[in-house]
Amino acid sequence: MFNVSLGNSYFVYGLPTPYCIGWALMIQQDGGSIATIGATAFSYETPDINLGYGGIEWLDRQFFAEYSLNHTDVLGDTWSGSITSVLKACPIDWSDGSIDGSAIIVKNVEQWELFGDPSLKIGGYR
Repeated sequence: MFNVSLGNSYFVYGLPTPYCIGWALMIQQDGGSIATIGATAFSYETPDINLGYGGIEWLDRQFFAEYSLNHTDVLGDTWSGSITSVLKACPIDWSDGSIDGSAIIVKNVEQWELFGDPSLKIGGYR
């Protein structure tokens, strides 16, 4: 895997501290994004892509389903609704020690973050 944060860093206590690509999109001078949803570290797809269980593609689909099917148009509500849907559909088995089971679900939910203002209305006000 390629670490995209190597060229991006702040200095904290004199030490370079890398930041993720989501934050890099936010802080672009003269035109950063208003909001970004992205991984703060590596993210994982479902081992069986046809099953679509718990991987990042599942979280992506739930985000757009929350917006289009449930008509949730506030960014933070859409994001939290998609995470809630994933956790309800993919219950976590804390005793699962496999590398492709519940660990993927937990890792994806923990590492994908919303950067920006969660009160933003998707599509703006008309």
